[in-house]
Amino acid sequence: MRNLKDIQGTAAAIVSSALSDISDVSIVSSAYIKSLDGECPTHITFDRPSKSKICIFCLYEGMTVNDKLCSNGLWNFYVLPTSALQQDKTITYDYLISLKPSKCTYFELLDCVGMIGGVAS
Repeated sequence: MRNLKDIQGTAAAIVSSALSDISDVSIVSSAYIKSLDGECPTHITFDRPSKSKICIFCLYEGMTVNDKLCSNGLWNFYVLPTSALQQDKTITYDYLISLKPSKCTYFELLDCVGMIGGVAS
């Protein structure tokens, strides 16, 4: 079983490497293997991000211990303005998707954040 700190640390490192010149971004992460129901990975929750202009929700989709945390292909990123979120303490995956965030891969992340935040990449 993956350690949540490993997942959070890897997410932060992956996003930081893609966005080295962009500030005022909150990064929150979750994983299929952290879901309440291992058989139904859509029961995923994220902690509410800190106050910032943009929030990146990082979702690790690896399902086995053999999946590598540092594999960019097993991560999806959902980007939206933090102002779009209600004051809920926990954000469910379904609620996040209902907000219609921009979904992107690691390689699209810089452009996606730039579009949401009005930053030229």
